[in-house]
Amino acid sequence: MDGLSEIILGNIKAPSEKSGVLIPFLEDLKQSYGLPVALVHDMGSGIQKAIDKVFPGVADYICHFHFLRDIGKDLLGQEYAMIRTCLKNNRARSLLRARAKTLQANFTNNKEMIDQISQFLKSGDVFGSFSSKIREQMAYILIQWILDADNELDGYGFPFDRHHLIFVNRIFAARKLIEQIKDHAPDNRDMFARIKSNKPLVPLLNLLNSLLRNKHLCQAVREMRKKIEVFEKLRDAMRIALPAESDGLNDDGADADIHTIQENLEKFKEWLLSYEFPYGINDYLGMIKQLEKYWAKLFAKPINVQTAEGPAKIYPQRTNNSMERLFRYLKRNHRRKTGVTQMSRALKAMLADTPLVKNLSNPEYLTIILDGRTSLFERFADIDVSLARQKLKESKINQQRLPTQLIKLIRREKFIDEINKGFARAS
Repeated sequence: MDGLSEIILGNIKAPSEKSGVLIPFLEDLKQSYGLPVALVHDMGSGIQKAIDKVFPGVADYICHFHFLRDIGKDLLGQEYAMIRTCLKNNRARSLLRARAKTLQANFTNNKEMIDQISQFLKSGDVFGSFSSKIREQMAYILIQWILDADNELDGYGFPFDRHHLIFVNRIFAARKLIEQIKDHAPDNRDMFARIKSNKPLVPLLNLLNSLLRNKHLCQAVREMRKKIEVFEKLRDAMRIALPAESDGLNDDGADADIHTIQENLEKFKEWLLSYEFPYGINDYLGMIKQLEKYWAKLFAKPINVQTAEGPAKIYPQRTNNSMERLFRYLKRNHRRKTGVTQMSRALKAMLADTPLVKNLSNPEYLTIILDGRTSLFERFADIDVSLARQKLKESKINQQRLPTQLIKLIRREKFIDEINKGFARAS
């Protein structure tokens, strides 16, 4: 085994020392591959203690991705949990979906609606722009845009992706847009005509206002936006899990010199502790403590190895994502072999009474079900096939997908601005 392959990138989720699993595993690595060995791992105390015992003095580094993720969770977790709780208690998504369903009942032709909206966004003139119809359609599309918050995610997970905050931000944006739309009307329209034309938008505006009336939600959003500004600066300094990148959890970090990253972090720390820092320092003491605690383990020094071509220097990877990619690959293969993808889909499609099948192991329950028959075969023979099919059809969960054209429409880069400009041109 040549020197280049002697760098072991450890991705070990450390169990407790009592389990007796971790240390023998590291001993096997040591005996099998020899030294030098470089370990890149998360900040679990178990893995750190095992490394100190089995590999004393060996190069030992912290995964930049795990480090940044843990800091982000500590910094943003409290506000994010509050936002999630408020949305759940207010039934925000359920209420918006119900409102969308009510509006959709008035549309007989989705393609026609999408074509009309697209034409309106281009010219601001379509079948009488200020009729209640265009505003009714706009209300429906705005709801779908709010519910499509996942489209902004980059695949890193929290705290890099903040689904619930994006959802609330879209509610704020939609409310602001409706308020602006209400002001767009031809000058020759009297007050009654204005009220009548805006009638389809009023129920949605009232709903959005009710969702944003929660003071705990609004306070959590304000605080989280401040903290995100700081977290994004740290994210940029470390050059990893950057926004709009396509690697998601497979991100190994930007191709940046480790010394440059160290300089970036030194400047970031100076900014945190300077008079120029715009926020109260108390909320960021944990971040500073984490930086100081793991500072020495964030910057990998080159390791001297002996190869077939002579001595060489190599730099350990910044993350242990290479190993995590292997585990995700194994999980995907398992799903392919078993056919199980997402259990949530199976549970949603399952008939409400399906779990009662488990009760067939109860003799008393089975006696009631058989109702005098000697077997389930005889009992099922009594079932009206057409009635069973009808019941299955009625119980099937309606997971309607939005038309592709509508998805493209609401995912336009400046969708909200285009709507506002469309109404401005038409007025």
